[in-house]
Amino acid sequence: MKKKYTYSKQKIYKSDILKVTETLKHHNISKGPIISAFEKKLIKITQSKYAIAVNSGTSALITALKSLNLKKKSYVAVPNITFVASASSVLLSGYKVKLIDVDKDSGLFKINSFKKIINKYKISCLINVHLNGNIDNLKKIYSICKKNNIKIIEDACHAFGTSYKIRDKTYKVGDNSFCDISTLSFHPAKLITTGEGGAILTNDKKIKDKVNLLINHGYKYQKIKKGSYHLNYYKIEKPGYNFRISDLNCALGLSQLNRFKDKISHRRKIAKFYDKLFKKTDLISVLKIKDNIKSAYHLYPIFINDFKSINKYQLMENLKKKNIITQIHYLPLNRQPLFKSRKFPDSDVYFEKVLSIPLHDEINFKDAKLIANTILNEIEKIKKI
Repeated sequence: MKKKYTYSKQKIYKSDILKVTETLKHHNISKGPIISAFEKKLIKITQSKYAIAVNSGTSALITALKSLNLKKKSYVAVPNITFVASASSVLLSGYKVKLIDVDKDSGLFKINSFKKIINKYKISCLINVHLNGNIDNLKKIYSICKKNNIKIIEDACHAFGTSYKIRDKTYKVGDNSFCDISTLSFHPAKLITTGEGGAILTNDKKIKDKVNLLINHGYKYQKIKKGSYHLNYYKIEKPGYNFRISDLNCALGLSQLNRFKDKISHRRKIAKFYDKLFKKTDLISVLKIKDNIKSAYHLYPIFINDFKSINKYQLMENLKKKNIITQIHYLPLNRQPLFKSRKFPDSDVYFEKVLSIPLHDEINFKDAKLIANTILNEIEKIKKI
């Protein structure tokens, strides 16, 4: 059977299966010790002070927003190129979304566009999305937000494992050096998976304590007494959600974290190999990542230079026939009926030219060469029509 190359794929090892099976046999499967072990491992990797695992990346975003005590109907700024959850979580939390145009080459939001809306809409919070595992201007963004009393949530679902240098100091995405909260996703398309899951990372104990209430119905433990007898019970002062993750999910995640460095190293090697292959042609451009940044390469996007002439959907269909599955990340949010608004010209350019190609644990150098050459050949064929 001919090999199928999906844009993303999670590899499950025997050790993963054994860890989950072991948890089924010997541990609690809800609110047990494996959740705590998983969170401690996340803290060690990210250098965050606190980590709280939840049942999805979307739950992480909603909880993060609700933990910040923003005023009712506050505006939250969100880049126009991102997965819908970055913005829908704002609406689900009772706040308003204000979209920001992005850089046409990186897909990251433009600081100048952000500055223009701060006072006009009285922005209370920024969700900074680290698209494709890339980052930029974190210290500058932090300075702007601090000056204007704006909270920052880093949607780091694409950037778990990304690190960067400012002068001689190395930082890790998730250490919260330039934000209030970072959120992660452990969906199967991500670097490591818990099946479904996510996490909230923060260095602020007050936020951590509020998050723990929010994800567990608002439970506060208390004793109910009658005479000399008492019962360990709970009290609810404010409503919360059931965003808990199970020990089974965390058992899988904990096992996968044991291969964390190897998984990132592999992605970086294949990404650099792709870079070399595509630099030999003027048909395709690659994502430019600054020298001070070491991306985790959640995705590998390519950019079709002659995107006005090349039908991207035709290209995707032709590649699919050759078992190469690509994807678009993402349709600009302002084109979605839920967020329909004025035009965002640079978002449109980014969207029209971008295409995510296969990059995951099971893509080797031979595969990458075949994929790159096939993409270039198919573009050439379309150009000749």
